[in-house]
Amino acid sequence: MKPKTPIPGVVYHPEEVVARYRADGVLTDETLGRTLHEAALRHADRVAVIGPPDTRWTYRELDEMSDRFGAAMLGLGLEPLDPVMFQLGNVPDFIVALYGCFKAGLIPVCTLAAHREEEIGYIARTVSAKAHIVQGDLNFDLVAFGRKMAGQIDGMDHLIVARGTSGPDLHSIESLIESVSAADARARIEALEIDPYNVAVYQLSGGTTGLPKVIPRFHAEYVLNIRSWAEASELDETTVSLWPLPAVHNAAMIAFNTPAHFVGGAAVITQDHDPESFLGNIERERVTLTGGALPVMVRCIDAGIIGNYDLSSVTCFITLGETPTLEREFKVPGYHIFGMAEGLCMRTLPGDPREVRDTCIGRPIHPHDEVKLVKIGTDEEVEPGEVGEFLARGPYTIRGYFDAEEHNAKTFTADGYYRSGDLMKANVVDGVTYYSFEGRAKDNIDRGAEKISAEEVERYVLRHPAIRECMVIGMPDRMMGERICAYVIAEDGQTVPTVKELSDFIVEQGCGRFKSPERIEVVDNFPVTRVGKTSKGLLREDITRKLEAEQAKANRAAV
Repeated sequence: MKPKTPIPGVVYHPEEVVARYRADGVLTDETLGRTLHEAALRHADRVAVIGPPDTRWTYRELDEMSDRFGAAMLGLGLEPLDPVMFQLGNVPDFIVALYGCFKAGLIPVCTLAAHREEEIGYIARTVSAKAHIVQGDLNFDLVAFGRKMAGQIDGMDHLIVARGTSGPDLHSIESLIESVSAADARARIEALEIDPYNVAVYQLSGGTTGLPKVIPRFHAEYVLNIRSWAEASELDETTVSLWPLPAVHNAAMIAFNTPAHFVGGAAVITQDHDPESFLGNIERERVTLTGGALPVMVRCIDAGIIGNYDLSSVTCFITLGETPTLEREFKVPGYHIFGMAEGLCMRTLPGDPREVRDTCIGRPIHPHDEVKLVKIGTDEEVEPGEVGEFLARGPYTIRGYFDAEEHNAKTFTADGYYRSGDLMKANVVDGVTYYSFEGRAKDNIDRGAEKISAEEVERYVLRHPAIRECMVIGMPDRMMGERICAYVIAEDGQTVPTVKELSDFIVEQGCGRFKSPERIEVVDNFPVTRVGKTSKGLLREDITRKLEAEQAKANRAAV
């Protein structure tokens, strides 16, 4: 199936591949907006969105608000396939805006509230964004930031604010909803012909070679991805989900909020995720499906208050690692997830053997997912039991990043497999193949579930006049999994900045603060291997030894 209006720069699945998936009944002509609307009709009086303390929207209310928002966006002059930048936290307004864009055929661009001028400018120009939605009540003034970016980016003419008031140059989500009646909005949405095989949403990669890559996801395959997760996870109308990481992430849309809304369940949307709020929301809302990255777990454990809350409603706690610790401390069923915004998802399931749930990330959730492990940088498959680079292909795994021909040539095989850069091993248990994560081949840092390009951080650090050379690595951290450490060589006669000074300097360059180094090691030279190549592996060994020595010293001092 060829898209009716191809977008320049978007890599579509080959027509013959889509035709095969359609013939097999794998892909259907469903769109996200239509699927969500039909779910709302089936579950009209059930609660769809819970926003502590007092937001409780039914499916009927969510459906109407998102209809009216989507129609109002079109009323501003936007057209289907126009990209819309999203910079919102975990607030109920996000769901209204997201689903409204799906219905109107507008393309949400999934940036973070923490992104700043360089990331937003680059991404908005890359996709030719036409509008920018920001949150008005965060610590950082995103409204002022949005106004600044509107003045810098040609064509991004519409600024919309959630949780804020309208002005001469911006619209509030509330005012847009109020500008069109429910009946007129539904009629306008129904009149649209949204192409199920064109772009529904632009997700972002963590990136390993600089700024994030744009990931085009399409209506029909995204519906399949979400529905496959819901079915594999046995979600139904009793599901109450709570995802404490950004709602704009692919994980939230694929595994938590949107699948809950496909089946008539409820999604708890809140940006308060301190241990008391997180555990309190689980108890109060009787959450069944939740999860989080390592920082969420560690903060709760360190607070020492888990036993004060009734978590018995939780039937599935999704984690990115440490399942045995999770189950011991939280006393709820824990399961691993592996997913990537590029498509393929894996998870462990309740019926999997204990050893699998403890040590593996699971297996693909759809029978048409294709996986193979190869020697790094080649197409040669590894021997059974060997570690190899994880390659994926399937109906909802992309065939290329947006407008990145040179990068795509290196990242996708000639027959359409995506080279993930993750190292894995296939483990056969009771005749079933499960995968275990064994590290990364790509040069990125996994900081609290945000994948950060080491090369991008190096680029910012090297702009500092006191730094001549820099190598950035991930250093192990109990709370975040990894934190960012910069090994630097100073310019002659210069004093290397402190961590705070360097962080402030990087932010001044237009980069989000969350990408700043959290430790600086000053060296005269970088270590090299026996063949004379500089080695980040040796730097990781060095920082690990230093951290262990510092911890041992702290332990002795505490005795």
